[in-house]
Amino acid sequence: MSPRPGYVKSVIPIELGRERHLDIRDEPEFTRYTREIREQFQEMGLLNEAVGVKLGRRMRNAIAMLLQHGTIVLTLAAVILFWEFSIYAFDVPDFVVPSPANVWRAIIKSWPNLVAHSQVTLAETLAGFGSLVDRHSLAVCIVYSRIIEQILYPLLVASQAVPKVALAQCCSSHSATARFLKSSSPSDRVLSIVVNTVTGLASVDRNTLRFSDPWARPTHQFS
Repeated sequence: MSPRPGYVKSVIPIELGRERHLDIRDEPEFTRYTREIREQFQEMGLLNEAVGVKLGRRMRNAIAMLLQHGTIVLTLAAVILFWEFSIYAFDVPDFVVPSPANVWRAIIKSWPNLVAHSQVTLAETLAGFGSLVDRHSLAVCIVYSRIIEQILYPLLVASQAVPKVALAQCCSSHSATARFLKSSSPSDRVLSIVVNTVTGLASVDRNTLRFSDPWARPTHQFS
């Protein structure tokens, strides 16, 4: 078998008879089979003892990797060159489609602003993922704990039944109340994630959920 991907490289029938002892290793047939099998592994680069052969195999692997990734780089470079040539050939204005050179100059010129805004975007993204982890953890606790379910789940469901956006439109004359009700809509969406996760987990069979609990005691014993 060849290594990664595995396929049948060669079939070597062994005709040494079924009565085999340790003395069979001294026979010429055994030596011939051993040499043939070793040559097969050496051709695949698995038993290369010489340092030069190992370096040669590594160089071949490196060249193959460069060719594989170089094709992607060359294709991307060809697309960028075609883009640049098309902008100058057809005299396309920058407000329609800017050239790659102008895009690169704009990135360098606005680099401090891009870094500052990227930090804000990254912080908001991480905070969003963190809130999802918290809400999913709360949903798992509600599903696994009967006490937490009885305390928190009715409050979560009741909070989803209150039309806060509609109340905000009705209370538009009171600006402070309207701003508070409208600002609570993101939290409503977060709470809806908890409710939907609890609904999905609760629809799964309890015995199936116990398989994911490493501390759960077995409910069935098989002899």
